[in-house]
Amino acid sequence: MHADMVVQGYTIPKGTPMVLALGVVQTDDKIWSEPERFIPERFLPENASTRHPFSFQPFGFAGKRKCPGYRTVYSEGAVFLATLCRKFKFRMVEGQTIDRKYGFVTIPSNDIWVTVTKRD
Repeated sequence: MHADMVVQGYTIPKGTPMVLALGVVQTDDKIWSEPERFIPERFLPENASTRHPFSFQPFGFAGKRKCPGYRTVYSEGAVFLATLCRKFKFRMVEGQTIDRKYGFVTIPSNDIWVTVTKRD
């Protein structure tokens, strides 16, 4: 920042480090319909153009602050998840209440239990 800035009535002094709270943005129902549901179709290219440009930025925004290994992570993650989903079925144990613990990264405040069964 090159000067003090006022955001929603709060003055942020010049030079103040700022971090985008991804966990808060990703569960904001003004940005995501049904933020608690996993809806993979949200991330299809034809749907990406309809959402806010900063709604999903897991590796930073651009330029020198973007994670240098983001392409590798996408590739490895896709192969890993495809392999798991091809071999197993995952279901959350019913009756769980999942509360968030906010910090630099948002995490569940307690364990999340799932049942894993082998696919036929």
